[in-house]
Amino acid sequence: MAMEIDKLRQMVIANAVQVEHGTPDSADVGLISILMPPDSDITARKLLNQIERAEQGVGGAMTVDDLIDGPAYTALAVWLGDHGVALAFMGLGNLLEMWDIVKPEDEGVTDENLRQQMMGMGFIRISVGPESILFS
Repeated sequence: MAMEIDKLRQMVIANAVQVEHGTPDSADVGLISILMPPDSDITARKLLNQIERAEQGVGGAMTVDDLIDGPAYTALAVWLGDHGVALAFMGLGNLLEMWDIVKPEDEGVTDENLRQQMMGMGFIRISVGPESILFS
């Protein structure tokens, strides 16, 4: 099913553009910020359908239940095969209101150096609420 993970990667790349931190309406993924291009026709349902088809990834499997458990971007990077795509995937899902993004400051870390170190070591994860389409 390598083709399905490639389709998911392409869907993310086509619909998630990296922008400067603080750009209005962007998703702050800690290390980068993501915005959907104005001509994007992506929906949460389209993304979820492709996630379900792409369960077997580049470096392992990731199910919808695994996403509900709130994986870190490093685990998503193993599945998707690229750290940048993993961060863009997180941002895109956030913009589509599929999940929130949890960063060190959300856990009370205020020291900027420590926050940066933690993010670099993978402390950025998704958090799926009960209203998410992932529970449908």
